[in-house]
Amino acid sequence: MDYSKSYFGKSLTTLTWADIENFFNVAQVETNNIEFKSFGDNLDKGYEKIYKSVCALLNSEGGIIVWGAPKGTPISGKREKEFVGKLCPTNEQMEKDRLIQKISSAISPMPQNISCNILNDKKGKSVVIIEVKKSINAHQYTGTYYIRMDSISVPAPHYIVEALIKQLRYPELKGYLKFYQTKIEVVGNASYLNVFFEILIFNFSSMQNETDIVTTLYCDYGQLFEPSGTKYGMELKMEVPALHYGVPYVSKKYLMKLSIPEFSNTQGKINFTLHFAGKSSPPKVSHYQIIVSAVDKSPIKTEKSNLNILLASTKLDMDELLKKYMGS
Repeated sequence: MDYSKSYFGKSLTTLTWADIENFFNVAQVETNNIEFKSFGDNLDKGYEKIYKSVCALLNSEGGIIVWGAPKGTPISGKREKEFVGKLCPTNEQMEKDRLIQKISSAISPMPQNISCNILNDKKGKSVVIIEVKKSINAHQYTGTYYIRMDSISVPAPHYIVEALIKQLRYPELKGYLKFYQTKIEVVGNASYLNVFFEILIFNFSSMQNETDIVTTLYCDYGQLFEPSGTKYGMELKMEVPALHYGVPYVSKKYLMKLSIPEFSNTQGKINFTLHFAGKSSPPKVSHYQIIVSAVDKSPIKTEKSNLNILLASTKLDMDELLKKYMGS
């Protein structure tokens, strides 16, 4: 995956200082695939953080590191920070090939799939963009295997280390939601906001087909329907017998129906969680939030958060899960 194009709309080699400045004109948050580091007074400690982050991305799904990003500001009531405003670059003169060699040499075994672009302003200050591709090997820094978990780089649990070392292979599934339009429906004295969407499941493994795929979609408001009228409540489950490389599953259009009085409680924001897994592939999850207004055929703004994340790399509250299915 080209993470630079995904986040910045341009390939890594064509990025400019202005592109990164514009990116942080809007508050950004870290995910499992993008991390922000600012340059501080101690460059050696900065390098240590970069080594750990690169190692984690290699062992996970890959991603982007922006070194020279604005300093993070805690978000009230959340663990995450937001990054917005003035960049925090370095005055140190850096050379691309030497930087890649320095990072690669710190990680064992030495990785091959690291790229970077060093961007300079008119005053000679530098910001570094590092793009990391997922590795087929298991990597460690200072004797520790790191992975990305809940948007931070952490030591991998034993079972993940074991899987990394054994290099267990399975079809790589990815799931997405595609939102189309909204429409106001009047039934008797009641009015409803209808949101139309599709579920798309892809198999990204060229030599591995997948079978028995089960997909479950949850929403936090409203009711889910098939266009034919079949009602699913707030949880929709579907099954796909087989999935081949280059032939994605695209569902028929589904519908989320929400009464206008209930819609007023959402502040226009509705969350969707898409779970999916196959016979050989582990469960993954994609999170979406749509922002709409109760206006017929109003445009839908889609916010994506942590798409196609391995469920095993997230922190599940198993006690809460047991309560949900077994009761207190």
